[in-house]
Amino acid sequence: MSLQQISLKPEIFPGSSRLIYDEIEYGLLLLAGPPGVGKTIFVKESVFKSLRDGNSIVYLATEESPSMVIDSMRKFGWDISEYMRTDKLRIVDAFSYRSNKPSESKYYIDNPENLSDVSITVEEAKKGFSNLRFVMDSITSLTLNVGPGLGQKFMQTVTGRLKAAKALGICVLDVGILDETFLNFLRFIFDGVIEMAITEDEGRLKRRIRVYSLKLGRHDTSWHEFQITNAGVSIS
Repeated sequence: MSLQQISLKPEIFPGSSRLIYDEIEYGLLLLAGPPGVGKTIFVKESVFKSLRDGNSIVYLATEESPSMVIDSMRKFGWDISEYMRTDKLRIVDAFSYRSNKPSESKYYIDNPENLSDVSITVEEAKKGFSNLRFVMDSITSLTLNVGPGLGQKFMQTVTGRLKAAKALGICVLDVGILDETFLNFLRFIFDGVIEMAITEDEGRLKRRIRVYSLKLGRHDTSWHEFQITNAGVSIS
């Protein structure tokens, strides 16, 4: 893959300047790890810093409503209300349908099992954006609704369109819920895979992160311990 490159400063995700040696401009990363390891906080910190650096973001939310996203980010000091007001952040709401409550988002999906509607809504949300960034949290929820077969077709479509738009994106997957065949398929279609793991040592949880693979450039493949603090993710 031939990529035009720009500086990784500021970071494209927490710790990227330590874990990735080469500069990248666009590409799609899969963030895979068990439930509770810290994936959502990781992508939310990435979203806030990317907005602060002047990028435009489409956030496909399947696990939280827009107000839940905003409130949870504010607890870490990441106030995104101004970016919502100025239309720099567009949240595609694929969650509120569960509660039968009206969505706060213009980009609302009332039936996430209809993947054509999901694709169309994401495309609508992308319109007019340059320096596009994309976040999906998560692939797991959407695939559980429709099954791995349709999930594969959807992810092929979405990743193909995002690559054509030269977007930089992170998509979240919960490991251990869907089968290994689906995970290997995602490893194949994404430009890179970031893995997270969690273990218990003498009563203390240890969280680790590594870049499992990256087609976009050179990277560190070793595991690094990280903590979740009041200010976000801190990688040792």
